[in-house]
Amino acid sequence: MVVGDRDETALRRDALQLLRRDLVPDAHLLEHAGREFGAEGFVELVVDAVHFLELQEPVGGRGDPPAQPALDSQEFLKFVHLQDGGFGHRFGFSNLLFHHSIIKGSNFPRNNLIFVPAMQHLGEIISLMVAVFWTVTAIFADKASHRIGSMSTNILRLAMASVFLAILLWVTLGHPYPLYADGKAWLWLGLSALVGYVFGDWCLFNSYLVIGARFGQLFMTLAPPMAAIAGWAMLGETLTWKSMLAMAVTLSGIAISILSKGEGHTVKLSLPLKGVLLGLGAGAGQGVGLVLSKIGMQHYEAAVPAGAPELMGTMLPFASTMIRALIGCAGFLALMALQKDLPRLKAAFHDRKGLAYVAILTLFGPALGVSLSLMAVQYTDAGIASTLMALTPVLIILPYSLMYKQKVRLKEIIGVTVSMVGVAMFFLM
Repeated sequence: MVVGDRDETALRRDALQLLRRDLVPDAHLLEHAGREFGAEGFVELVVDAVHFLELQEPVGGRGDPPAQPALDSQEFLKFVHLQDGGFGHRFGFSNLLFHHSIIKGSNFPRNNLIFVPAMQHLGEIISLMVAVFWTVTAIFADKASHRIGSMSTNILRLAMASVFLAILLWVTLGHPYPLYADGKAWLWLGLSALVGYVFGDWCLFNSYLVIGARFGQLFMTLAPPMAAIAGWAMLGETLTWKSMLAMAVTLSGIAISILSKGEGHTVKLSLPLKGVLLGLGAGAGQGVGLVLSKIGMQHYEAAVPAGAPELMGTMLPFASTMIRALIGCAGFLALMALQKDLPRLKAAFHDRKGLAYVAILTLFGPALGVSLSLMAVQYTDAGIASTLMALTPVLIILPYSLMYKQKVRLKEIIGVTVSMVGVAMFFLM
C-alpha cells in the first residue's frame, strides 16, 4: 500500500526505528504491551504516530490529505489513550512524538509536551498519594467509629462520597450520575460494593474498635493475596508458586506482629481474637471486592460509546466509585435497619465533631483515595501501583503511635516490614 510518496513498509521501518530509540530502556513495558494487545497491534499504533506526523492527516485515515486541519497534539494523545486502553502514556508515545518532532523537524507543537518527564512517573506519584490518603482515612475512621459507631460512620461517609462524586461528574461530564453504565456494570460494581464495602469495611471499621487502626491496617496486607485467590477462582488467572511464596511471607509478617510467647513452648495471640477475625474478614472482603470491581469496570468501559465526552475515560473510575458508594450505602442502611439501630444514625447527625471526622475520611477515602487508586493502574504497572498503595500499614505507625501515645514494639515493626516485603514480592516477582 502506498500513502503519498511513502509505502507502508517505509512507515513500519521508521516506526520500528523510533520504537528502538524510545522504548528499549523500558523493555519490560514493551513485553507487557505484547502480552496485552499483541506486538503487531502495538507496532500499528506506532505506525499511526509516524503516519500522523509525516503526513499530517487524521490518525487512522489513509489516502489523500484532508481538507480540514490535522489533529492537534492533545487530540492525538487522547486518541492513543483511547485506542490502547490507556497504555499509550506508559509505553512512551509522548516521548516518541517529542523526539520525532525534534529529529524530523515536524510542526507537531512541542510546547504541549512539557509534561513528558512527569508523565513517566505519574502512576507512581498517584499511588504514593493514595497511600497517604488512606493513612489519613484510617486515622479519622478510627476516630469516627469510636465516636458515632462503625455503621453510622460507613453510611455517612458513603452518602457524602456519593454527593461529592455526583458534583464532580456533573462539572466534568454534564451529568450528576454514572453516565453510560449498563446493567452488567451496575451488577458487578454493586457486588463489589457489597463484598468490599458492606462486608469488608464493616469488618475493618469494627476491627478499629477492638484492636485500633494500626493493627487493622496490618490485616489489609491480606487484600492482595485474597485478590489473587479470587482472580484464580473467578477469572481463571494463574496462581504461581511465586504468588504462594509471597502469601506465605505476608502471613508470616502478620503472625510476627500478633503472636507472642505463651506458657512453656506455646504461642498465644497478643490481640483479642475478635479483632483478629475482623481483620481477616476486612482483608478478604477488600481483596475479593477488588476483583469484582475489576470485572465491573471492564463491563462499564465496554458500554461507553465511541461518541462519549472526551473526559469519559478519565472520569470512568470516579463514576465506578459512585456506583459502589451508592450500593454500599444502601447495603449498610439495610443492615442497620435489620439490627434496629437506625436511632443511632439519627443521633450521629447531631454530633458535629463526629461529622467532621466523617467528612475528612470521606474526602481522602472513597472520594479521592479509591478513585485515584483505580486511576493509578492506568498510568503504571499494576504491581508497582498496588505495592506503593499498600504502604499504609507502614505510614500509619508513627502518627498513630504519637496521637494515642502507644509504644511500638520492635517485633511489630519487624512484622509489618515482613508483611510489606510479602506484598512487594507478590506484585513485583
